[in-house]
Formats: sequence, C-alpha cells, structure tokens
Amino acid sequence: MKQSGKLPNTFTYNCLIRGYSKHGNLGESLRYFKEMKRKGISTCVVTYTSLIDGFSKIGQLEESLKYFKEMKESGISPNVITYSSLINGHSKRGDMKEMVICYNEMKQMGIAPNLITYSSLIDGYIKNGDMEESLKYYKEMKDFGIAPNVITYSSLINGYSQMGDLEVCVKFFEQMKRNGVSPNRVTYNSLICGHSKNGALKKSLQYFKEMKQNGISPNVVTYSALIDGYKMKKSDVSPNVVTYSSIIDGYSKHGELKKSIKYFEEMKRNAISPNEFTYTSLVDGFSKVGDFENSLKYFNEMQQRGIPPNEVTYSSLINCYSKSGNLKE
Repeated sequence: MKQSGKLPNTFTYNCLIRGYSKHGNLGESLRYFKEMKRKGISTCVVTYTSLIDGFSKIGQLEESLKYFKEMKESGISPNVITYSSLINGHSKRGDMKEMVICYNEMKQMGIAPNLITYSSLIDGYIKNGDMEESLKYYKEMKDFGIAPNVITYSSLINGYSQMGDLEVCVKFFEQMKRNGVSPNRVTYNSLICGHSKNGALKKSLQYFKEMKQNGISPNVVTYSALIDGYKMKKSDVSPNVVTYSSIIDGYSKHGELKKSIKYFEEMKRNAISPNEFTYTSLVDGFSKVGDFENSLKYFNEMQQRGIPPNEVTYSSLINCYSKSGNLKE
C-alpha cells in the first residue's frame, strides 16, 4: 500500500486492529492502535470497540474498561457492540452487578440491546444459578422481537439440566426445534448430562443416537456423561468397549492421560476387554507427551493380549522412539 503511494487511513487501521483482535492477538492490535494515534489518524467507534471486544473475549476486562473510558473521554459514543462486549465480559466473570449497571447505562443511552446482549445476560445469570433472572431477560428479548439462537437455548437447557429440571429442559429443546433452531453439541451434551445424572439413561441414549443421526460428533463430555449414567443404580444397560474406548481416546488426545488410565482400569474391572482402538489411543497419547516408557508398556500389553497393532499404533511408537532418541530400537 505504501509502495503504491497510498497512505493507510482510519479504515485500513480498523481492519488490522479488528482482524488481530478477533484472533486474540491483542499485542499486534495495540501496536497498530498506537501507530495510528502517533500518525494523527482519527480513531472511531470501530477502533475502540475492536479492542474492547478483543480484551473482553480473552478475559482481560480491566483493559476493556480502560479503553471504554478512553473512548468516552475522546468524545466517541459507544454502540450496541461496545456495550454487548462489556456485558459479555462481566457475564463470563460472574459479576452480575456490573453487568446490569452496564446494561442499564446502555438503555439510558437509547441503545437497543441485540441478540448478543441478551444471550450474555441470560448465560451470566444461569452460570450463577439464578434461573428466574435468566428467564426474565429471555422473555424481554422475545417481547422485543429478538429470536433466541442456539446459544440462548443451549444456555437455558444447560441451566435447567444442572438443576435437574428435565421437564423444562425438554420443553426448551422442543421449542428450539419448532422454531427452526438446530441443536449443537452443547445442547445435546446438556440433555445427556442432565438425564444421566438423574438416572434416565435410556433417554440419554436416545439423545445420543439423535445427536449422531444429526451428524454431530460426540466428545469427551458426551461419553463421560454416559459413563456416569451407566453407574446409576437405576440403569439396566451397561457401557461397552466402544463407550470406554471413545472416552479414553478423547482424554488421550487432550493429553489428560491420568483420566484415560482411570477409565482404562475401570473398563477392565467391569470385565470389558480393551480392543485395538483402546490400546492405540493410549500408545498414541503417551507418545505425544514423550512418555516412552508408558507408550511401550501399553504396546507390549496389547501384543500380550493377542491384539495386533495397526499402522497408527506403529507410527505412534516410532514417533515416541524418535523423540526419546532411541532410533536404533
């Protein structure tokens, strides 16, 4: 741009600041922000809101508030995105008092809340266990003609799931589908967790089946919830090798090997024989953290049980040998 003789302007810098902020690189955002001020290029609501939103999303609310104050002192009026970013920051922190102060200030300024504003308010109160307040804002957003999205519904379903009020959970789940809002992994996990904890494993398995039919891959949270359900006295079904292997694989991929081993030992105590996938998950998991000893231990145990290793098992072990410097082996 500079080579073509065109100098960067407010729009140029805003694109850079907003782009870096969205990717969590606030160091670069601030570098360009300081550069544009040093060059006398005007800042605007987009400039400041990009910084405020970026810092809010990474949990640095003090920095967000610092630039919010600077913004107002510069005579730049905040917009709905600015306030929603701050409300979301207070919500994540669990500071309901400051969240409501910010929301009231927004309304006093004549700025109408949007979907993000209400979703943050609802989620904040749910995380603090105040379902009554969360419903108040849910009704308010509908009164203003703002349609709830998957985040709004999932927050409510999760909140009632944690309270054990499965009837209301299902009511919101059916409502979201009627309104054309597709459930996501968080939605299904909340339903599965809630029903599993309350001994309704058959219902959990129905949601698990529906989840997969809708093309949504289960994760560690899903399988952990199902395992919890299997442990309930009311359950008349048992976990199988697929259930345990999936949760072991999930924890192994995230480097949580202690949890992987916990479920590995549990499946053996329950007389469920590990298979090729189970052992490969452990070999690969220990390989990735550079634990050659344990990687080899489960590789050997696998062979002792007469389970042939596959390409992934061998690749994981070779990778572990390489990391440990045992290339000759």
